[in-house]
Amino acid sequence: MRTLAATAFVVALTAGLLETASRVFWRVGFAVPMTQPDQILGAWYPGLLRVKRQQPSRQDKRFDILLLGGSVVNNKWGNIENELVRQFSSLGYKRVRVFNFGVPGHTSRDSLIKYRAMHQARFDLVLLYHGINEIRANNVPPDLYRQRYGHYGWYELVNSMEQHQDRATWALPLTLDYLRVRIAQTAGAANYVPEHIPREEWFQYGETQQSVAEFDQNIRTILDIARSREDPLVLMSFAWYLADGYDLDAFMAGQLAYGEHRAPIEMWGRPEHVVATLQAHNRVVRTIAAENGSVVFVDQASALPGNADYFDDICHLTERGSQAFVENIVTAFSSLP
Repeated sequence: MRTLAATAFVVALTAGLLETASRVFWRVGFAVPMTQPDQILGAWYPGLLRVKRQQPSRQDKRFDILLLGGSVVNNKWGNIENELVRQFSSLGYKRVRVFNFGVPGHTSRDSLIKYRAMHQARFDLVLLYHGINEIRANNVPPDLYRQRYGHYGWYELVNSMEQHQDRATWALPLTLDYLRVRIAQTAGAANYVPEHIPREEWFQYGETQQSVAEFDQNIRTILDIARSREDPLVLMSFAWYLADGYDLDAFMAGQLAYGEHRAPIEMWGRPEHVVATLQAHNRVVRTIAAENGSVVFVDQASALPGNADYFDDICHLTERGSQAFVENIVTAFSSLP
């Protein structure tokens, strides 16, 4: 009997130590609160912890804007957030607050995961702007392509960890899940798409446009969530500009009709594949908007002039471009009944 009790004590002590170590690991390495392992997605999307703390609502006497997108809407790549505050304030909205979830490289899959995790938050306006980053997912042999962009190490991890969000009572099980995925990724590293620049030897597969179906599903799911929460949603086509005579050498030399020449098209794939898939993604957004009359649609692709005054590269906007981008949103929003 004493042996059984001693064994049980050792097991309990070991489990307790491992649980504590797990919580310390997530706190020190990823700033996840030790008392909140159920907020694990904050390790990959730190802004979720801010939303959790501040809990935006339509009764908080602020005009809360949720901005979902990639680097185009990120503060380091443009001025869209500041323009949103300035222009909506000029319309008379007081205490405009922007929750900017625009992160370089993020796709509509990231925005879906982030928005779904904000289940208690309510926004006065949700802006969704995607179209180019998922193109990178097409640069992979068809037999390696996986649903939910799981052929990226990043998405394989967040797809796995999402199941623990708002559910985990203990940190140890999700830590073991994390280690399981990371070990498998290390063993099969050759089968994953790089997170930032596609492999040149895989560029040829970019014409497949496998991302289109996933993009469609992600946008529709975000729309369904917004509708269930009664969050006003603005869908936008993705604006892009291919300068005449584009080639990589001319771009890197700053010789094209762009502003600052910030990111070459090859960050996403071959130029012809990128353009064709951008057009396909925009058809998806336009179709979804046409099918849902309650959604505000802003056709940024048609509204923004294609020249160096507005574009620093194929998609990132100059100061003037950022201003016009927000003007298009404000105009559409102001026309609502």
